[in-house]
Amino acid sequence: MQKVVFVVLVSALFSFKAIAQNSKVLAEVGDIKITTQEFLKRYELTPHADKKKDISNPDMKKDFLFTLIAEKLIAKEALKNRIDTLKEFKSIEDYIKNIYLRDALYNKEVKEKVIISQSEWEVGKKRISQYLKMKFIFSTSEAEIDSLFHLLKSGASFDSLLSLRDENNEQLIPAEVTFGKMHPEIENEIYKLKKDEFTKPIKLKEGFYICKLYDKTITSDLTDSEKSSIRSVIQTRKEDSLYQEFYEKFFKDIVVNVDTKIFVSLADKIKVQYSKKKETELGKESERKFLLEKDFFEILNSFSKDELKKVFVKFPTNPISLESFIYFLIMENFDVYSIDIVSIRGKLNYIVQNYIQNKLLEREAVKRGYLELPEIKSDIDSWKTFYLSQRYKTQLYKNQDVSREEALTFFNKSNHTFEKPLQYRISEIYSKDLLKIEAALKDLESGKDFGEVAFTYHDIDSIRNKKGDIGYISALENNEYSQAISSMKKGDYIGPIPFNEGYSIIKFSDSKKEELSSPVNFEEAESDIKGILKSNKLYDRLKNDVADFASKKGVKINIKELTELKITEINMVVFRRFGFGGQMLAVPYTPIFSNWYEVYEKQNSKNPL
Repeated sequence: MQKVVFVVLVSALFSFKAIAQNSKVLAEVGDIKITTQEFLKRYELTPHADKKKDISNPDMKKDFLFTLIAEKLIAKEALKNRIDTLKEFKSIEDYIKNIYLRDALYNKEVKEKVIISQSEWEVGKKRISQYLKMKFIFSTSEAEIDSLFHLLKSGASFDSLLSLRDENNEQLIPAEVTFGKMHPEIENEIYKLKKDEFTKPIKLKEGFYICKLYDKTITSDLTDSEKSSIRSVIQTRKEDSLYQEFYEKFFKDIVVNVDTKIFVSLADKIKVQYSKKKETELGKESERKFLLEKDFFEILNSFSKDELKKVFVKFPTNPISLESFIYFLIMENFDVYSIDIVSIRGKLNYIVQNYIQNKLLEREAVKRGYLELPEIKSDIDSWKTFYLSQRYKTQLYKNQDVSREEALTFFNKSNHTFEKPLQYRISEIYSKDLLKIEAALKDLESGKDFGEVAFTYHDIDSIRNKKGDIGYISALENNEYSQAISSMKKGDYIGPIPFNEGYSIIKFSDSKKEELSSPVNFEEAESDIKGILKSNKLYDRLKNDVADFASKKGVKINIKELTELKITEINMVVFRRFGFGGQMLAVPYTPIFSNWYEVYEKQNSKNPL
């Protein structure tokens, strides 16, 4: 199988070569400027699909630059159409601001305060060179663990005692562990042991442990991976400690209530919304059951205007209305395993508590002026531009109308014979959970069969049971999929592609062309014809509009700088994990849209290249 995404990185921060390349301007369109820094950040962290070219190819870079220009031009037009004032867009913007501002606060209060001492480094080096084989006895009762420890000290066999306990089934053979693989409290004790010795009872949050060391293997030279692991383990542990310290101090004595009646009413309406779903939509009893954007819009419309204006989250200043909170829920993953009212209230309560905490952290970051930090402004603007362009394109598509007369004219001109759009056979791994998508990509990279991985991770039962096989779709049926597949070869897969409030990895299996030929009557062909014409209208309109926008401002391309710009040779996608919780793609995913430039060139006699 040919792989389109070569590696998956999980990262909170990314160091871009663009900084070293002085962040020169690659393109200017009026007041729009695209620098090497912005280009590299988007280009290197976006999955690409091309059947022949590597990602350092000049034509691929040029197409991507034209795509970014189009995205910015469309976003400007969206602003003219006041799309940024729509409530649903405001909720998206607020969501993005919240996650980036919280991350900035986390960096200042936690990450930047981490200092790794030489002594900590030496301890890590010593421990990571040792591989330990161990077993444990566990109890939630302090009295029981003390009794077991007394028996062990009196000469009782560790293995005999363990064989009578439930935890024995988890560890039929000793587990091999090394530095960073255990809780620090257990690690500190077990590294003191000699072979066949056991620890005193160790108290952790979930209960008490007694651990026995069965064997120890010591390696000599450290690999680069092990050195990196040492730093990562120490960094993570110190971050956890600083985080707990900040969390306890920041939230001490803070109480924010919600309106109980509104809470109960909202939970009831969520329950009603679930009851409207078919069994096929809900999936198996053991699976999570999601509500989608359309579900929450129905819930929103079920409240009166006066009810929506009522204060739901009672912050002392700038309280949150029910309407604002429901718009926030549209951006969240609301899911339950059971659709009984107790489970729904439990999930809603969890989301509300997180929402309150995240809002308090966001407001602290705003108070400190983090919204003005250049890197925060840049990231928020990038996502805002992306969502503005997406909403504008959606609005355009909805406004495209194909009359029966237009379809009939097309039908007659084609002599009652026309080719249906190209058909792609695809398989898919889809989930609203980005962690599942991350795990799926790792499995694919390790060589596992796409169908087996789809069976493990796909959220939709009916497709998972077919090992992700969707069958044939029209090239016009799914914009995101068809644009990606058009430059792939059979066997390739690409992902994650944002789709339907979640993420998809898609595999291109086959393609075919079909023809509707006479004798076929218009009624049989009308739906297909309208689909073709509507899609053609959208792309023609968009292509011409972007060319017109560009012509009014003039396009300047630094083709020499673009050609010489060095690109990381590995095609990768990065998931960004944020401080104080949250994860999403590091950069927006935008399908290639560069053919507007051909129209622009025809409109302008002077070629900027």
